[in-house]
Amino acid sequence: MPAAPTPASAIADAAADHDGPPAEGRAEPDSFAYDAFFSYAGDPDHHLVREVEAFIEGLHQNPLIPPGLRRELEACVDGSDFKKPRAARRNEAQARDAGDPVFQLIVEHLRRSRHLAVFVGPASRDHRWLNQELEWWLRHRGTERLLLVLTHGKTCEPSEWMPRAARQAGMGGELWFDFRASRQAAPGSASTRLYEEERLRLAAALMGDGIAASDLVKGYKALSAQARKAERVKNLAFAGVAVLLAAGLGWAIRDGLDQAEANRAGIWTTLAGAGATLDPDRRLDALSYGLAALKTRPTAAAYHAVAESLQILAEPAGEAQIDPGRRRLRRATAPAGRRRPRRSRQHAAARPGRHHRRPAGAVGPAGHHP
Repeated sequence: MPAAPTPASAIADAAADHDGPPAEGRAEPDSFAYDAFFSYAGDPDHHLVREVEAFIEGLHQNPLIPPGLRRELEACVDGSDFKKPRAARRNEAQARDAGDPVFQLIVEHLRRSRHLAVFVGPASRDHRWLNQELEWWLRHRGTERLLLVLTHGKTCEPSEWMPRAARQAGMGGELWFDFRASRQAAPGSASTRLYEEERLRLAAALMGDGIAASDLVKGYKALSAQARKAERVKNLAFAGVAVLLAAGLGWAIRDGLDQAEANRAGIWTTLAGAGATLDPDRRLDALSYGLAALKTRPTAAAYHAVAESLQILAEPAGEAQIDPGRRRLRRATAPAGRRRPRRSRQHAAARPGRHHRRPAGAVGPAGHHP
């Protein structure tokens, strides 16, 4: 932003301007350092004015503005382009006359600005500095390039929010801008779009040179729609890539697990076969390995290993088989001609069973009662 000149001659010229004739009898400078001077009250509009300043001064680089409508604009804002001395801030009530050096500093920047944009509302319409700047502008420039921005409040009635000097100058029906939606706007809401349109209308007023606000708003909306569509396409592409990567990773993990399971089953099958044939004392371990392999992956080799282990275990007492369809073992059967010996009656009497009871009062072995 251009630096503010503060030589004594400039201050003297500004003081002369303050008491000079009205705007109709004066000629404007051929060029201005600023496109607009932003007049506002720090409470409640400090943050809003900073946001609008950044938007206005970044307009020529904004990708949402059609290239043919971009202009480089410069705003003059207290704190960015000049600073009031701290002593003046503490004694604002005394800074009321034209000879005050702080006010002369403000006047110098007013003179170098093409427009005056007053950010005002019911809570700030009586602000001292705001009214001083407005009164100077009306006295020296009139209302032609005076822009009023409503920033807060519940009513649009000029008598409720417009400074008295502006109403006395007949600005009740003049063009003004409604920025109240900036305070409750949520991203993507109707209030946000309204606020964006109002900022564009203000920018079009500062650009001049035949740029219509409707053209600026229309071009901004079209490029915004294209940007949102491109963002959705990009998000969908990222989502598709993420899904493909997740699917590939899932398949890789699944293949790895399947391969590990197959290897584990193969090892157990090998151990089952080796234990059953090489070491007769490890037959039960061989059967355990075979059953584990059968449970992990029911392959033909696993079935064969289990059947072989069972065959070896059943050799002394008979044959054992496995049912592949039901995946369970059949009970071993004794070889033909071999039957379990039956107990004799004397043996059964010696060891009473479930249905044999001693008579009442009978004494057991060694005189013990049952």
